[in-house]
Amino acid sequence: MNSILGIAINQYTDSRLDNLSNCLSDINEIVYILKQKYQFDDIELLTCGEQTSRKYLFNKLQEYLLNSLEDDNILIIYSGHGEYNEMIDTPYWLPSDSLSDDSSTWLSISDVLSFIKASKARHISLISDSCFSGAIVTDQMRGGGFNALNNKRSRLALTSGSIEKVSDGIKNDLSPFTKVLCKVLNENAENKLSFLSLSEKVILNFNQDRIQTPMFGHLPNAGHLGGSFIFELKEISNSNFDYEIENYSLDLNINVPINIEYNCQLPLFTKSKLFDYRIVNSSIQNIAFSIISDMRKYILEGREFMIDRSKGIAFQLDIWYEIKKINSKYLSLIINVYSYVGGPYPNNYTYSLNMLLSPERILNIRDVLKYADLQNELQVLFDKYNDYEIKGLLEDRHLEYINEENLAFALDDNTFFIYLNNHLPRVMFVYSYLEIPITDLKLKI
Repeated sequence: MNSILGIAINQYTDSRLDNLSNCLSDINEIVYILKQKYQFDDIELLTCGEQTSRKYLFNKLQEYLLNSLEDDNILIIYSGHGEYNEMIDTPYWLPSDSLSDDSSTWLSISDVLSFIKASKARHISLISDSCFSGAIVTDQMRGGGFNALNNKRSRLALTSGSIEKVSDGIKNDLSPFTKVLCKVLNENAENKLSFLSLSEKVILNFNQDRIQTPMFGHLPNAGHLGGSFIFELKEISNSNFDYEIENYSLDLNINVPINIEYNCQLPLFTKSKLFDYRIVNSSIQNIAFSIISDMRKYILEGREFMIDRSKGIAFQLDIWYEIKKINSKYLSLIINVYSYVGGPYPNNYTYSLNMLLSPERILNIRDVLKYADLQNELQVLFDKYNDYEIKGLLEDRHLEYINEENLAFALDDNTFFIYLNNHLPRVMFVYSYLEIPITDLKLKI
């Protein structure tokens, strides 16, 4: 199985460490090209604060690499700050909770290499866009032909520079290294491209006037036997769709013995003629990260109860999505969350993303409905389109105090949906929404 583990860190808790601008967009762009054009089966992205702490990254890399199988091929991509201790010749990645003056809070590459060495995976390749990343690699080795490269184990790395500072690039753009890497991946027409060849092409295409110097080679003392990760093109599709979507999952990663059945399916736009899919994907990820972060916090705060309670009955968390409308101007989708974590009742919540796509902008309900007194109009709509039981519950909850800015909503060509389950009491399982004919509304879009 070919898999990608992407790590992007833009924000740092220590104010002495400069926040970065482009790490998330860099990782997203690389991953989308790889998923769209090349044969990869699985993607995991670690980009939000708690998923990029030192403890989380250490445990995640250890679990990810040590649990791999002999036929696995793993590509790890890191974008964030890096450091180097010259006295002990050791490079580091800087997790989001790193302290600038305390190397014990950094993630030593020697730890990462020890996990890589112990891994059973056939190929493990590392792309690191960070300062001082060139200290990771040593001289490269080659086999003979693609079969030789594929059959021998490999532990290879491509870095954005040597033992030096590297550029993050212009804000809201890609880093200079990522631009060249994406250019090479996009323009490649060879059915099989070795990691070695990819690395050579990146270096040859990199602007020689820049101070930083990308490097590649094998990872020292990590089990390299002369092989190479092979990027294989997907079969050419004759699809005429204006966009393409792959499903992917985000890791819940509850590192306590809780019995929980977790299923997650989120959309990843890999291609679009209609809009900038990177902005859309980032918006979806922000919602998903918030959902998972809140769930992890809730579970871990009551861990003793959760551990004991889940022995008798498995907890459940399901996350799935539905695209209601998409065209060249507008995207409307919902993300549904069903959870049962040991309380007396299950929970069901709905989150929505409504975006104007030209230019890309997230919309709230006031941006879509054209009424001078929206609060009053919503009351009229609730009274008209609610069923009797839910209407009573809402009245008991004092509908006038519900902030319409937080209402989840969506629309398709015929119907406007307002989701009420986020505002209803948990004493009963509810998944309730209003269905309002578009013809009955005044819309701004």
